[in-house]
Amino acid sequence: MIFFKRPFNHSDTLVLDIGSSGVNGARLGPDEQGFTRIKKISRSPSLILPEVSLKKLWKKMHDTTGEVIRDLTDKESRSGTALVVFSSPWYFPEVHHLFFEREKPFEINKDFMNDFLSKEGDKFKKASLERFNLDGDEIQVFETEIMHVKLNGYPVRNIMDRRARTIEAFLYLSVVYKRASADIRAMIEDSGIKHVIFKTSPYVFYKVFEQFREEDGQEGVVLVDIGGEVTDVSVIKEGVLLDNASFGLGIHYAVRRLADMFKIDLDESLAMLVSYESGTLEAEKTARIKKALEGVLSQWRDFLEEALMRISQKTLLPEKLLLVGQGAALKELQRFVQEESLGRYTLFGRPFSFYSLPERLSAFFKQIPQALIKPSLLPLSFYLSYAKL
Repeated sequence: MIFFKRPFNHSDTLVLDIGSSGVNGARLGPDEQGFTRIKKISRSPSLILPEVSLKKLWKKMHDTTGEVIRDLTDKESRSGTALVVFSSPWYFPEVHHLFFEREKPFEINKDFMNDFLSKEGDKFKKASLERFNLDGDEIQVFETEIMHVKLNGYPVRNIMDRRARTIEAFLYLSVVYKRASADIRAMIEDSGIKHVIFKTSPYVFYKVFEQFREEDGQEGVVLVDIGGEVTDVSVIKEGVLLDNASFGLGIHYAVRRLADMFKIDLDESLAMLVSYESGTLEAEKTARIKKALEGVLSQWRDFLEEALMRISQKTLLPEKLLLVGQGAALKELQRFVQEESLGRYTLFGRPFSFYSLPERLSAFFKQIPQALIKPSLLPLSFYLSYAKL
């Protein structure tokens, strides 16, 4: 069990990780001493579709999400809060770096900021329709967050009711598939929880890493989150989520290819890959899968390099890299991300080295269940940490 002190919050918090192939969740709540602990962890089976489409995927995920919510809620939790975090492919993000300059100082007030954020949100939503391939009423602007701002060249935390001649800001914006967020809200409210907070995974990663940066001086990290169908790459550097890129190859690409190669169904292929990752297969079968994966996963490696190359054109990358999500424990993927050739995209030209996250999570939790240290559940550990902030 995990314990941390939260003296002013005496209700439970439901935390959900909505991915591309399943739902993970946990329920936090106070014990009799006033410390918050994880009361329960819930994981859905992994869903694998022969072909991936957002609307078809949500039809499958809808029932799965409802089952996890029911598993995690009871009478004790119904007066609490829910934090729902979307992973790919349910959202699309952008980071905007904006700079305004006027000859004379101008006032930054509530009306200025509302107009400023509204215009950026409208432009972003219009540009996002092509990315999602959906109609305008099928998506909604989800987050418009100011990550970092400078007035007259100086960083400030509170910009309201100030006057300045220049303003520089980094904004994080995201849109989500509206049907998924509406259905999840309805299911949670039906369970008795009325306060629902929605976030997207890159922003949560950024906010939690900000705590690490302040404590140990860590200046940046590349976070590679491998989902069932999509891989996300987020670059957090100098206190800002500088960029995010995604590509449509997750671990289920390997599952499908192995199913074809070994003439087995998708569920058998997934079980075989999980057993291979854990080292529980017999030697002969392990050798066959290892040889097959070298070729299958090479395409994932190529897509990763393409994403890193695009981001590095804006800024050279930190050397620390964190690999999380399904398949992140595969030796093949770990070897790919540490190849010397990828060092050309880092600040000092050196290969990536792994960031040791469990040690950093101790800043949030006194004790971490083994399940939450596993790479496949590390995103949920981030979301639980965010719920504590």
